Amino acid sequence: TTSLVGLGGPELAPLDVVSHLGQSLDHRIGQLLGSGFEGIRADWLSRAYGMDSMMNWNVGDQVKTGRFAGIDDEGAAILIGSGGDQFRVTAGDVSVVNEVGR
Repeated sequence: TTSLVGLGGPELAPLDVVSHLGQSLDHRIGQLLGSGFEGIRADWLSRAYGMDSMMNWNVGDQVKTGRFAGIDDEGAAILIGSGGDQFRVTAGDVSVVNEVGR
């Protein structure tokens, strides 16, 4: 289990977290209804950790390995394999193999 406080994050009261989460969710729902997913996607990509990094994506008993190239217009992660093949991943456990990007 990861503790954000243990990683140097601030201690927050549960009600403050819920209040902030509600405000953020209201903002994103308004953004989605107003202009579609593209704005949310762009915001997410501007903050994404590991862009262009090699990653292992464990999906059930399969492991997909590739360079993390972003997310598509439906929110699926895009991995580019060593042969240039593209994988679209919608769920799984992720680990960074080699930090190249941010």
